Amino acid sequence: MTNRVEYGGTGPDVLLLHGLGGQARDWDRFAAELTRAHRVVAIDLRGHGRSADGPWSWRAVLDDIELLGLDNPAVVGMSLGGMIAAHWAARHPECPGVISFDGHRAAATAPEHYAGLPRERVLADLARLRAAFDAQTATLTRPGADLLAQVADSFRQDDTVAVLAALRCPALLVLAGKALPQAAPFAELTAAHRRGLLRDLDAARAANPLLTVVEVDANHGMVFEQPVELASLAVEFLDTARK
Repeated sequence: MTNRVEYGGTGPDVLLLHGLGGQARDWDRFAAELTRAHRVVAIDLRGHGRSADGPWSWRAVLDDIELLGLDNPAVVGMSLGGMIAAHWAARHPECPGVISFDGHRAAATAPEHYAGLPRERVLADLARLRAAFDAQTATLTRPGADLLAQVADSFRQDDTVAVLAALRCPALLVLAGKALPQAAPFAELTAAHRRGLLRDLDAARAANPLLTVVEVDANHGMVFEQPVELASLAVEFLDTARK
């Protein structure tokens, strides 16, 4: 069963999707702003919060959303939730709009996605990055190790940048302008990742005029840092997208 949080509000439906390791209530401050113009619902993704466990795949989590019975919602996500929002719009071209807050491709991705760094260095740094991630998540009970491994597999199978390039509904990708402090030991890998991301997003925007990319002066946790400002950005985008 998928746990949902009804924030209320009147207007078109908007669904909020949290990031990996998060929960529906991560949106409390942001959602309070959005309810002025929308009916807002958030969920705990499978294996998170109060939702049931289950095998992870893009298809499985999209099926969970289908069962909510929402009326053609706009979908807003942070990090992993932003990736899911893009996949939802790929399944539903009639979606009124999707917003991804720094949900594009994982930090640990294919070597060709890191620009300007020798492949051997990329592979060595990725091994260190995965070891650090494993150490950080080893003590977690939810999401469990099996789900985390399945999410990592889904990242390797599908590049969300390619999904964004093929969308047929309005989409907004909000990029973090600052790196997380935890990324400092991987500064060169992070910089190469960003160069590759910006390169590929330029190509995605050229292929898809419905895709808008903006950058904000915040890090990956932007929804927690600037909930009011980002909610205002979201309302403006969704209002324009529905016209």
